[in-house]
Amino acid sequence: MSSRAMVQVPEEMKDKIESYKGKFHAKTNYEVLQYLFNYYEQTEKWKAEQRNKAEQEKQHQAKTMVYLGEESKARFVETQRGLKLKNESSLSDFLINHFEKSPNMTKETFDFYKSIM
Repeated sequence: MSSRAMVQVPEEMKDKIESYKGKFHAKTNYEVLQYLFNYYEQTEKWKAEQRNKAEQEKQHQAKTMVYLGEESKARFVETQRGLKLKNESSLSDFLINHFEKSPNMTKETFDFYKSIM
C-alpha cells in the first residue's frame, strides 16, 4: 500500500489542477497529477522511439543510398532513360561493370577523372 504525503503548491497551480479534473475525467487532484505523469512518460517514450526510428532510417540511407545532388541526379536519370535501362541501379551496375571490365580508357575520360579528384 502506498503512503500519501501532502504536496504544497501555489494557489494558481491548484486552480489549474482543479480545472483539469473534468478534462481528464478525474475525481481527485492526485488522479490529475497521475494522468499528467503518465502523459509525460508516454510522450518521452514516444520521442525516444521517434529518435530511434530516425537514427535507423539515417543508418539505412547511409548503407543504401548515394547522394548525387540535384544536377547530377537529373543527368543520371536522363542517361538511364536514354539507355532504356529499367531502373537507376541498372545504370550504376552498367557503369561499374564497364569500369571493371574495360581494359583502357580514353585520354578525355582520364583527364575528366583527374579534374574531379
